[in-house]
Formats: sequence, structure tokens, C-alpha cells
Amino acid sequence: MINNFPIEPLRSRCDVVVGHYATPLRSVTRKELGGALALSGRTLEVGMHVTSKQRFHECDVMLHCPRLNEYGLSDTNPKHHQQIFEAGREAALAAMDSIRGALDAVGQALRRRRRVETPSRILAVPLWDSCAARLMRDRGLCLM
Repeated sequence: MINNFPIEPLRSRCDVVVGHYATPLRSVTRKELGGALALSGRTLEVGMHVTSKQRFHECDVMLHCPRLNEYGLSDTNPKHHQQIFEAGREAALAAMDSIRGALDAVGQALRRRRRVETPSRILAVPLWDSCAARLMRDRGLCLM
């Protein structure tokens, strides 16, 4: 199965991991699964969803964006790009308190160890998620 949520290489390189699952599993009708290609695509979506969901607990903060259910996994309609961006932005803004809390917890742990530096890196997962990446960059948080 495809690893659509790569956590393993991040833990040793990041102080705080912010996950954003940009491809939630959406409901489909029986009619949408009419052909072999559609059924194969759905099988892939379900497999990726199950594999990814098992990793959500490994993130310090997990962003959820239910509005992304309105769009398909391979939605390339340019009219939807701004709507998808805004949905991701709203989810990231809603989670800013949690993100700050995770950063503060790491900062406190570092200070207790007499290291007064703040977390050096934050990684948004998946790397290609431009909505979360733009928002975090705009807030002054680093992305790898």
C-alpha cells in the first residue's frame, strides 16, 4: 500500500510534527462505483485511508478538514483550488492554539534540560500540502 502519511523519517528530525490529512475518505454512491476502474480507485483510496489513519496518533497536532470531503482524491478542477486552499487554511487556523501548545510544551521541556532554545523545526505532513505549508510559513513557523 502507498504510504500517504510518512511519519517515520520525521520524528528524529523534528521537535513538533503537525499532520494534515488532505485526502479524507469521502462517501460514494453505488452508482459512482459502476466500473472496474472506479472500483479499483476506491479500493486504493480506502487502503490509503486506513494506512494513514493508523499514523495520526504519531503527530503532536493533527489538523482535520471535513470540507475536503467535498472534493475527490484527484480533483483537478481549477475552480476548486481556491476553495480547497481556504478549507485547509481554516483548519490550520482552528488548530493554532494546539500548535502553540505543542511548541510551548517542547520549549518547556528544553528549558528544563537547561537548553533555552525553542523548537528549531516543524514539519507539516504531508509535505505537498500547500494549504498548511503556506499558513505555517505566514505565521513564522519553519517547514522542512
